[in-house]
Amino acid sequence: MKITALLLLSAATASAAPGGFDVYADGGRIHRIEGSSGKEVAVSYRRSDDGGKTWTAPERVDGGRPAYRFAAGDARVAAEGDSVYALWARPGKGPHGSGPLAAARSTDGGKTWAPAASPAEGKPYGRRFPALTISAGVLHAVWLDRENKSKVLASRSSDGARTWSAPVTLDPDACECCWNSALSGGDGALYALYRGRNPRDMDAVVSRDGGKTWSKPAAAGPFGWGFNGCPHAGGALASTGSGVNALVWTGKDDKAGLYSFPSQDGTTWDRSVKLAGAGAKHGDLAASGSLLAAAWEDDGKIWGVVSGDGKSWSKPSRLSDENKDAAYPRVAASGKGFRVFWVEKDRFADATLSGDKK
Repeated sequence: MKITALLLLSAATASAAPGGFDVYADGGRIHRIEGSSGKEVAVSYRRSDDGGKTWTAPERVDGGRPAYRFAAGDARVAAEGDSVYALWARPGKGPHGSGPLAAARSTDGGKTWAPAASPAEGKPYGRRFPALTISAGVLHAVWLDRENKSKVLASRSSDGARTWSAPVTLDPDACECCWNSALSGGDGALYALYRGRNPRDMDAVVSRDGGKTWSKPAAAGPFGWGFNGCPHAGGALASTGSGVNALVWTGKDDKAGLYSFPSQDGTTWDRSVKLAGAGAKHGDLAASGSLLAAAWEDDGKIWGVVSGDGKSWSKPSRLSDENKDAAYPRVAASGKGFRVFWVEKDRFADATLSGDKK
């Protein structure tokens, strides 16, 4: 497997102090929301129709309802055709000042935006780390609810985020500070990935009826990590059509590092490949056909690998500038390859990542 990385300056630099962002690939388009650092942050949207080479001008999506902050996992975007949705946490009385979730939608490919119904409004307590995915016109949200214990909840909307179903509890007692992931798989199933509490391993659940009911949690990486604290590291999911892959990080002393776990059904995760060591946190994963790409942060540098089967991976390649601190990579499928995005001190940056079998 040959890996090729070309560092490019992002055409979508936001402010002097970018805080966070999210990307979502839908066919040939890449959708992106972003915000600056600090509190009560404006949420903006951009779209690329050429794999991330050029971007539209920023469009404000929050409608005067700013995010309580904007860092990894604080806001999400999802799209299907010209329908684009954003979901973020508003200020409130929860952890670090988090409150209810807010949502917005666009029906013209992100050109204009309007407020949408939220799956978690109401009391001003901490709804955090929303995950968002869409399949066949049905929107699915997963988030962490901190009103009492840290619960992982899910809801669905089949009418363009005008209404949402009553929340379903995926786990009544989860980790308090790690972001969640949601995926519409190629097999028609829905997957969610989050960090459990005891042990602090990443857990996965799957729904095969459109998000109405979910399986019991299964460890996507059964490390048995007993840790009384907050790792501040979520995971990622990607589907190649023949199954689903999870990218997870553990801090367990004798196994600390970043791992890829493939699964055929989303309930059994018993074979792993270690991609990097203990410092490799904040990983992300994406699929393009049968090809997978993963990226992570380690000591202020962004690294990437590719795989043709989820079992063997290329040698890690540094994607970010050696002289700049970089963090929180996100990977999006771009044509036959991938685009990796991240945050640097005073800009957003990105690189191409492609794999050719040799």
